[in-house]
Amino acid sequence: MDSGEPAASSSTLPQAGRQSHIPLPVGSLEQPGSGMTASGRPESPLRRERSSEDLQVRTPPQSEGLKAGPEDHPVICPYPIFGRPQAPVVESVDTHSLSLSWAPVQLQGQGGNCLDEAEILTCGVGYSLEMQLVGTVDETAVSQPVEDRWSCCHRGSDLNTQVNGLRPGRKYAFRLQIHPIIVPPWSAPPEPQEPSPPMTCSTPATAPSPPHAPTVSARDRRILTFKWRPPDEPGGPAITAYHFQISPPPDVEDELKQDGAFAEVYVGKDIRCRIPRLMAGTVYITRVKAVNMVGESGWSELAECMTAASVPNQPEAPYITTSTTTSAILGWQAPCDNGAPILHYQVECDDGAEGSYNLVYTGPETGLEAEGLESGLTYRFRVTAFNAAGRSLAGQPAFVQTAPQAPGAPSQVRALGSNLTSATIVWAGPDEDGGSPITHYAVQLQPASPAALADGMPPEWVVVYTGRSAACTAGGLRAGCTYCVRVCAFNLVGEGAFSVPVNISTAADVAWQPSPPQASQRWQHALQLAWQPPRHDGGSAIQAYRLEGCRVGALEVARQGQRTVASKGKQALQPLFAPMHLPHAALDCTATVHGLECGTEYLFRVHAVNRLGASPVSQPGRAQTQAAAPSQPLPPEAQGSPGPSSIRLTWDEPYHNGAWISSYTLQQSMPSWHLPQDMNRRDVHDGTNGHLAASSASDTPTTAQEANAVCTPSQSSSEPDLDSGGADHSMPMANGHGPHCSSTVAYEGPDRQTEVKGLEPACKYVFKVRASNAAGPSRWSETCTIATSAAPPSCTRSVTAEGTSSEAVAVSWQEPARDNGAPVISYDVEFCSQSRSRSSPTWHPAATVPAASRHCQVEGLQSGRAYSFRVRARNDRGQSRWSEEASAATLPAPPDPCPPPTFAARTATSVRVRWEGPAEDHGAAVTSYRLQFASTGSNWRQVYTGSNTSQKVADLAPGQEYNFRVAACNAVGCGPWGAAAPVTTLLQPPQPPTSITLEADTSSSDRPVLLVHWEPATSPSDTADCASQEVECINFSEPAASPKPATCSGRATDCSLPGLHAGCTYQVRVRCIGAAGTGHGAWSQGVSLDIPGPRQMASHATDPTAVPGLPRNRRSGRDLRQLDAESPDNGATSTLKTQRVKRADSRSLGLKSAAAKAPSKYRHTWLGKAGVPPKMQRQLKELLGRSKSWAALLIVVVVIFVVYKMRDSGKL
Repeated sequence: MDSGEPAASSSTLPQAGRQSHIPLPVGSLEQPGSGMTASGRPESPLRRERSSEDLQVRTPPQSEGLKAGPEDHPVICPYPIFGRPQAPVVESVDTHSLSLSWAPVQLQGQGGNCLDEAEILTCGVGYSLEMQLVGTVDETAVSQPVEDRWSCCHRGSDLNTQVNGLRPGRKYAFRLQIHPIIVPPWSAPPEPQEPSPPMTCSTPATAPSPPHAPTVSARDRRILTFKWRPPDEPGGPAITAYHFQISPPPDVEDELKQDGAFAEVYVGKDIRCRIPRLMAGTVYITRVKAVNMVGESGWSELAECMTAASVPNQPEAPYITTSTTTSAILGWQAPCDNGAPILHYQVECDDGAEGSYNLVYTGPETGLEAEGLESGLTYRFRVTAFNAAGRSLAGQPAFVQTAPQAPGAPSQVRALGSNLTSATIVWAGPDEDGGSPITHYAVQLQPASPAALADGMPPEWVVVYTGRSAACTAGGLRAGCTYCVRVCAFNLVGEGAFSVPVNISTAADVAWQPSPPQASQRWQHALQLAWQPPRHDGGSAIQAYRLEGCRVGALEVARQGQRTVASKGKQALQPLFAPMHLPHAALDCTATVHGLECGTEYLFRVHAVNRLGASPVSQPGRAQTQAAAPSQPLPPEAQGSPGPSSIRLTWDEPYHNGAWISSYTLQQSMPSWHLPQDMNRRDVHDGTNGHLAASSASDTPTTAQEANAVCTPSQSSSEPDLDSGGADHSMPMANGHGPHCSSTVAYEGPDRQTEVKGLEPACKYVFKVRASNAAGPSRWSETCTIATSAAPPSCTRSVTAEGTSSEAVAVSWQEPARDNGAPVISYDVEFCSQSRSRSSPTWHPAATVPAASRHCQVEGLQSGRAYSFRVRARNDRGQSRWSEEASAATLPAPPDPCPPPTFAARTATSVRVRWEGPAEDHGAAVTSYRLQFASTGSNWRQVYTGSNTSQKVADLAPGQEYNFRVAACNAVGCGPWGAAAPVTTLLQPPQPPTSITLEADTSSSDRPVLLVHWEPATSPSDTADCASQEVECINFSEPAASPKPATCSGRATDCSLPGLHAGCTYQVRVRCIGAAGTGHGAWSQGVSLDIPGPRQMASHATDPTAVPGLPRNRRSGRDLRQLDAESPDNGATSTLKTQRVKRADSRSLGLKSAAAKAPSKYRHTWLGKAGVPPKMQRQLKELLGRSKSWAALLIVVVVIFVVYKMRDSGKL
């Protein structure tokens, strides 16, 4: 937190007793917005701010005890006056927080209308602690708090607080502000309370935090430059230094490196450092720490970097192990590879006479045996190392001597005489010959004057003489130069030592030529020239300089109307230099030449003069006076054949008059006598690139010569006069005698050619050009007239289309606005269908119409279809763009035939017919369909007309074949009938069996078997044969039990149902299943049978008159309806259902009589069989158990009857 504001504050020691109290009126109530409750306790520690208007209130009623003055001035309500608070006191302080406390403020009085002491109550006060950062602990100057930088860090009624979030080593200022807690009758003071005096305190300083890891800002093979970011927390005092360490230390070879050893390479205040003397291709680890007056920070994170790989170090001179007269064994130490392994070495040896080196070995080994040496010579060996980065410097040579000792150095070397180019040298032989006679001498010469090196003489010692004589003459020397000479002797062993070098000098001569003069300052008519003195004064001091000059070329060459560039004119002139008068000797190598022409280039040369004469003339130097505008260019020319909309132009460069031409401006215009007729009737306007927007076919050139580009310079009267800057100062003639044109800039740039685009075909254009340089534009060139070639015509106009029939559309159009120089030959017409399913339309050619006719009839189209049409014109130059599309639709027609219908839900007397719409409605939506049918050999009958695509046809004959067909209709009419589709109705299901009888087989005591017998019904001819029969058995004693089905063949007349239960009542019914999918027939009439239980069978055996069970053919209404709902009845009718309901009613009456006649032990069982709900069964059983009278039995029977009725009506 650089702002110094605390991150959080906490208040401690909340003591109410520390507030100052002043008596207030007893029973004062809470006032809105006063911030004080009725009990006198402050509502909030923050004082509500009030404006100056709140301090003035109106005169309250007299009942409130305040009366207005005699002049009705606003009454100043009483307000409390507190003393100035004392400065806070620091209780404790650490690096990031401090604790402050302060003394309570006492109420010293009141202002405004004073209150009686009896009405005075306590007035609370709140405290605001404000702070600001004023500096750091290491700043010597005392920083005063700034008034507008105070910020509140604590607010409340407490007398102490802790300020957190401070930074170490910072100076903070604190002051205390009080806020009275205003409640009636008090009001806010008119002036804010004066804050306490500011108090300054400091947090303890700490050592800085670790800096950020160093990063590499520049990398080299031997040098790395690092930078780092300062610590996030400096600890208060300024950082005095940074300590930068690196591992391994610089200047340490690989074999001397120690793992983890850091060396301090930099100490300073900068946050960057440059570490030299590193090893190439080496990985270094760096770290940095910061230091202030308190202490040191921790080390930063380690940063790893690497220097760039380099060639190996220069190898040391090889060492000699042994040597003989013809061989030597050498070895050498591997140099530092600088980050890339050494691949191989090269060893070179000279010829024993200090000649050039020759390669004698290449390989990775560090040893060599050199053979084939000559005895008595001194050989030099040197080593070069190679790695992936390149080759090292050649090592220092090692000398191998294979002969006796060489002779000593000659003496008394001196010059016997000299002239301009030679000197005679003599010497005395050496005192010691080294044990071998002197065979010859060698004289070496080295230049001691810089002038002696001018002609390529090397600065090293050069052998100028070798021979037996003790004197020689050295030629080819420079006049007035000094040379060093030394001599050595040779014997059979080899070369001896050189003598002490001595200086010799040649005779003086004229100075060398000076450097070419150059312009140091330029004016329009004068030049200030400067040159360098000769590199050699010839051995005599320069006394003066002579300057000569001449003009280069002439301006008249470029100003003539010839096709000759200025450079050719300058080559035809020979420079004639003339002496220039110099007022002084110009020993300072400068001179000012006056009387020159502006924008002209001159050649200057200079001589240097010493006591021996003038030097050779210098090379000419070029200088140019201040430039002028370029010369007038020649007219532009057409490059190649002009196109219909573009012309490529080129022009020559005029003389630049001293400043290189920076740009050219090409102007184009169309003369009024060549404008098309429709353009002469309106103003000419500029289009893109300055081309005219319209043209006429009548102005098209009629001959080949007129169609080609024609460049003719205009007469002087046709071009306005121009000043030197190229600006027009006279208006073009408009009386018909001169061309009235609208000019535009077609090109502006540095090129000398351009292509003017956007022109109109078959039109003549006038072009002129001018050049510009730094001095300004030149005069316009003479004009050049060029005509564009013909082009394809413009787009066809006003294309319209109108449908004339269901298969044809009439298309018409107008001729193009311009034929562009070639008459229209014909028109092409194309059409395409407007289909939404296609992403891009497919155009088809419709017709090619001659130019005389501008309409056509497009036939062979589809009816009711929308089409788009377009037209383009064609001439001998090509075809125009397609016109805008015109849309039209053919007239609608009746729809196509519908496809054959399909059939579903076939029965014996009905079928549902379905069909689809036609494939094409021919432009009018289908509004209705017509459905017809006919049997074999009968006429068609219409059975349906409507918009649906399905219809159920009833009242058909069973087993009869019918044909159906469909036709679609739209607003135009009905289409043809579609193909007919045949369908055959089904036969009637077979009739149910009759005379059903039931017989129980109780021979098995466990599960009785029910035997069912019936007789087949007589079927009419329209009834299907019986393929199989279904027998269904229902247990009435278990209402929740599912029916038990059985299946038998179509010709069977009996069936057995095993697995029945004794003591239950069963009902059986039978139906037939028709062949060929005709479905199920109606159920037969149900027949019931009671199978006696074990006790009944025993009582029946002893008492033949006992009742074995209830009568047959009894069935509850619930079971009949459940059976009808669960079993499909394809052939059932409403009459059969009515008969079943009547039989159910009769059975209910039978149940009543049976219940009345049955013993009491069977009465409860029949309640469940009758379908009485379980809850009602329990109530009836209790009733029958308590009473043995016939009245109770009668109630039961009535309940059973009501239950049957409710179930029949569906209410239960």
